[in-house]
Formats: sequence, structure tokens, C-alpha cells
Amino acid sequence: MACGNDHSSEQCVCNLLRDIAELQHQHQSGCQFGCETSLRELRHPGMNFDCNAIPFMLICKGTCDFFVGTGVFRDTTTTPPTFECLETPVFRVVKVDENCCAKLELLQPRDAAGGPVPIDDTVEGICRFFPPREVVRFTGTGICITVSLDCFCGVELLGAVNVVEESPVPPPPPGRECPCEVHLVTLGTSPATLTVTGIGAGTYEGTIQNINLNQCGGNCNPNVDILTLSFLDNTAPATGTFNLNGRRLRFTCTPNPNGTVTFVGTADSSGSIVNGDDFIVTINVAVTGNTATWTISGSNGTTNFSFAPFTAPLSVNVIENCPS
Repeated sequence: MACGNDHSSEQCVCNLLRDIAELQHQHQSGCQFGCETSLRELRHPGMNFDCNAIPFMLICKGTCDFFVGTGVFRDTTTTPPTFECLETPVFRVVKVDENCCAKLELLQPRDAAGGPVPIDDTVEGICRFFPPREVVRFTGTGICITVSLDCFCGVELLGAVNVVEESPVPPPPPGRECPCEVHLVTLGTSPATLTVTGIGAGTYEGTIQNINLNQCGGNCNPNVDILTLSFLDNTAPATGTFNLNGRRLRFTCTPNPNGTVTFVGTADSSGSIVNGDDFIVTINVAVTGNTATWTISGSNGTTNFSFAPFTAPLSVNVIENCPS
């Protein structure tokens, strides 16, 4: 739709979002572009994939700029929990009242590994939120804002998709330097208990075969895997495996002696227990001498896993500030 200041453009935006809200309400279970195609996909989800939402962007009246929504959320993956800011131009309509006031949920762009897509501040305009070949899906954040639709003159629909509710994650600033240098490698095997809900649900008694966490020292790039983990289930009658390979979103530490590490990142799983799922993973490590206590958990909205805190000796134990 074109920009303008007349009442008809306001009503067009209002009526379209009201139609989308009604259709989304009919397709709450778990998609080419343009308004007609997006609405047809949601009306007839069987023609492509299961869909429950039509993400969209709004164009502000007068300036013709895309509207960027901002929300604040509590990030419980940090210790202590922190309040973080989220910016996005992509929304899902929740409801539209008779006065054309709309409740919108902020949607977070995610990459193929499930992580938040960094905002590219070297690019102007709306494309800074869509780096090439990065955004593959959107997740619901639970962060909602209420807007008056008479402030907007246009709307761009992004095609019907299946939006899964997940906890928002602050995107890493592009090019951010690594905050600390860490290289921790476990020595031998260590007893551990893995609990999984969702796919592969169960409690597994076994051993950590290996953990290698290598941040900085040649692996400072946030797009490089720095985490590997291998777990062997010894539960009778059959054994199973659970493996992770991941990269950082956020990384903090206090240097040795007796250092601590907090890792939040994305990881893909392999093995017979859970295979091929992507997770947001949180790891907390506390080192005493050459022994580390590990707390590890992950979630992707449908499957959750956690290890009961366990200790493991270290063959490599480096936690220090990155060289200047």
C-alpha cells in the first residue's frame, strides 16, 4: 500500500490486521509473498505447511519509514537476571478493537541454528534486521505493545508461517570482541544424569565422555563452534548417546584461580537420545583448582534437557582476560 494521510489508508491497515487476527485465531495449532497469498496460506494451510501466523511490518504515516518496535524483557539465563532490550520491525497481531487500536506481539528473527540474528548497523534502513541468508524463521517473544493504527499508512506481509513461542534472547552486537579467553577440557569420564522432556523424554544415568569449551585463542568469532559435549547413557537395557556442538551468543567469566564461566549459545544435537534438534544452551562453570562443577541446560520450545550439576577434573584449565 502507498503512503498517505487520508482516512482510507488508515482503514485499510486496520481492516487487514483485523482480518489477520481473526484468521490466526482459527489456526492456533501448528507456510510467495503479498497480502492475498499470505491470507490464502493461512486460510488453507494444507497447501504448504502448518501455519498459525502472518508476520508483518508497518509503514509509518508521513515518513514512509518502517516502524521498529522496542520492548524490554527479563533475561533469566544470566546470573543475576538482567533486563534486556529487544528491537524488531516484525510483528504478529493479537487483536484489533473497534477503535483500530491493535495489540501486537514482537517477533524475533532467528537463524538456522535457532539463535537471534545480529542487527547489522553498517546497513541503513529495514535491511539491517535482515542480513543476507541469515533469517529463516520468527519466534514469538511474549512482548506486546498497543498501537493506534491511524499512525500507519501501509503494511507489508511476510507470508504465513508457524510461529513458536520462545524466550527472547538479546542478539549479539556484530563484531563484538570476545570478553574473555577460556579453554576448558574435561579429563576422562565423569558420572552425570541427563533429564529430557519432549522428544527423547526420560532420565538417563551415564557419563560425560568429553567437554571442550574453547573461547578466544583463535576462536573469537561468534560464528565459529566453540563447544563440544559428549554424553553416554548407561541405563539398561540399551545405551544411548547425546552430543552437542555449539557457538556463543553471550560469554562472561571471572579469571582463574577459581574462575567462573557463563556461556549462552546455540547448539545442535546428535546421537540416539535427541538427534538433529537445535537448542538455546546455558552453561555455568565454577572451577576449584583443576576441577570444575558444571550446570548445563537447553531448550528449543518443544524439547528441554538439563544435566544435574556434576563435577569433572580438567586436563586443560584456562580462564583469563583476552589479551589486549
